[in-house]
Amino acid sequence: KQALFWVVRLVCIACAFTGSLQLTVMASVVQFVVLPYSFFVAIGYGLETILALYSGHAVVFPLLHLVLRHALPDQLNLTFTIGPCFLVCFLLADQVLCAYCLIRTPKGKTAAVGTSRIMASVTYGFLNCKTYYLVLLPLAFGLEVPVIPWALDASFGLSSRISNYFARYWEVLFYHIHRMGHVRQVYSDAHKFHHHLHDCTAFDAHIFGSGAPEEWLILMADIMLAACLGCVPASLSGHVLSVSWINKWDFHSRNDKPAGHADNFHADHHALHMVNFGFSPPFDLFMKTLPKQVSAAVEFKGFLVQRIEDGKDVRLQFTPTDEVPQDGTSPVRRGRGGNKLLHSD
Repeated sequence: KQALFWVVRLVCIACAFTGSLQLTVMASVVQFVVLPYSFFVAIGYGLETILALYSGHAVVFPLLHLVLRHALPDQLNLTFTIGPCFLVCFLLADQVLCAYCLIRTPKGKTAAVGTSRIMASVTYGFLNCKTYYLVLLPLAFGLEVPVIPWALDASFGLSSRISNYFARYWEVLFYHIHRMGHVRQVYSDAHKFHHHLHDCTAFDAHIFGSGAPEEWLILMADIMLAACLGCVPASLSGHVLSVSWINKWDFHSRNDKPAGHADNFHADHHALHMVNFGFSPPFDLFMKTLPKQVSAAVEFKGFLVQRIEDGKDVRLQFTPTDEVPQDGTSPVRRGRGGNKLLHSD
């Protein structure tokens, strides 16, 4: 199945380089003939990602560009054009960032990875994560990116303010869609592409950890923005690029820390597969999908988090620890009251 999908993806790339939007879209739909269960995952993951990541850019950037284009003098309406040179430079910059994450990340030193595993990640990671841009960007060749609106949006977080409003619910959405992607009948048609290699490196990370078949809807959304509306694709916005960077170093780089450390929460998901489906331990503790050795309680950001069941009543109890948090955890401001509860009936 994987081989057939990559044939479809290569056909999509060829169609994109001809500049034919219609042929590219038609070729992309063949994915659902080859991988029928990927349709459900692509729609679910796509709607979640568009809501939590792409929505802010789609709302803010066109309006910001329109206002500034008329408000600024012509000499300040600076642009650069997306073309083959931009495509090559963008992919090279992405690979350099991934390579840097093999050495260290903002979390600290990265755990050593064997040469053969690195080469496997570089090769397969390019197929799974970077061919997205080989379909998208050729269809955007000739599109002018306004520099000042892009920089203002990225600097002041305008798009992120809109997206972050919806992202309040992101972990809950992500958890359930991610877990459904691991259902045995569905897994091999979509999310398995993201887990093709055991464990993970930054090369295995894309916009937000997914297999290429899962990204059909967000790819189509990006293509429509660029090819039909003449807008910068959401995946090139400052907000989404920053999330992509975090996905590389925080989620998909294994830190050189003791086994089970919170800094390796998502990396452990890639090693164990059927645990750690969310963004952080508390929600997985609530849903009983942490590794068995920490299924009753976990220390997280200065709190001891315990799962308490009383019949149908389930609570997470957050108790501030008196000790300094373990290395790598972020201390949080303690509340004035007692323990905090996440409650479900």
